[in-house]
Amino acid sequence: MYKIRALTLHLDTNRKFNSLDDFIDYLLPYLDKLDNLASEFSKEKKVLSKRLVFPSFEKLWKHIENFNISKVTDIENYVEKYVDFFNIPIIGWRTRIDYLNELPSIFAETRNFYTSLRIDKPPLFPNHYRQIVNLLKKISEIGGWDAATRFAFSFGPQPLTPYFPVAKSSGIGFSISLLYINDLIENLSDSYDYKALEERIEEIENEITTLSIRLARKFKLSFLGVDLSLSPWLEESIVPLIEYFKENLTMGTVGSLNVIYEINKVLRKLAKRPQVIGFNEIMLPLAEDEGLKRRVRENDLSFKDFIAFCFVCTAGLDMIPIPEWTDIQVLLNLFYDLRAAYKIKKRTVGVRLIPVGAEPGEEIELREFGNTPVLDVLK
Repeated sequence: MYKIRALTLHLDTNRKFNSLDDFIDYLLPYLDKLDNLASEFSKEKKVLSKRLVFPSFEKLWKHIENFNISKVTDIENYVEKYVDFFNIPIIGWRTRIDYLNELPSIFAETRNFYTSLRIDKPPLFPNHYRQIVNLLKKISEIGGWDAATRFAFSFGPQPLTPYFPVAKSSGIGFSISLLYINDLIENLSDSYDYKALEERIEEIENEITTLSIRLARKFKLSFLGVDLSLSPWLEESIVPLIEYFKENLTMGTVGSLNVIYEINKVLRKLAKRPQVIGFNEIMLPLAEDEGLKRRVRENDLSFKDFIAFCFVCTAGLDMIPIPEWTDIQVLLNLFYDLRAAYKIKKRTVGVRLIPVGAEPGEEIELREFGNTPVLDVLK
């Protein structure tokens, strides 16, 4: 049985507000609708989290009088009783760049705030990427290791998706992501046939879309769509699905790239359906997947493997702890590689690294995600 991983409210507006309080008053009726939606969905499917995506920081600066980035802590106090997590994207690197220096402190003062920063436009130069690397290190240093799990860089525009942190709002409504890897495995035959996978995903998409449209009409809140990405959560790992199609050969050995490509091809085909939004790709967040952790511990997967997977259309380099003292030049070259992946794929690539005070091969404990191995960027 699959679950609703995230029920996400997206908010957008072109109205002007005299204060943050006025904006929150505007928001509250939508949060009530989200609560009601969650209650109705829970009658048929387990809802694991409720989320909220705000308009971008750029839009909030423009439309709320005297808004500044320090208001994020006030926003968290307002919304924490309604949602588990909230996201305010940053659309451009050079937009109010002075505020970026305040981000590490904001992460230190919050627990449920997420954001992503688009870094491919306008064109950036080596000194800009150096600033980007330093920002990442500062977030981890000042906000703590867990803070880095709530921050990502984005090569390419943030999509309309319920997945955090690389997300945006486009209109007002709700979106859905699913936890359904185990469901797919249970419903596959022994034929190793991607067609059977496609049919089960299509069946699930039809079911959740029908339910969502019915509830959208009931609560007068637009259904924006479902992101069909295959995203793991701890013991519900992506590894068994990939290894199933490798006929039980270990993930990380030859053939892994092809299987990821073929599964993503199925997801891309279904992404053309009218109610499907977002990434629609396999996701490989190391800290969130116990199967991936086991493969790293067994030396079947290394940092270089995760980079390679980006080129066959995984959603990006995600939730990977690295030593905080990794040389800046090494990280600059890593970002250049990921920029190349974005240019080749012509699809958004996210980057969520976690600088930590530990050596490669050691393990660190992250809130919610448990013990996670630290990887060597050069191996």
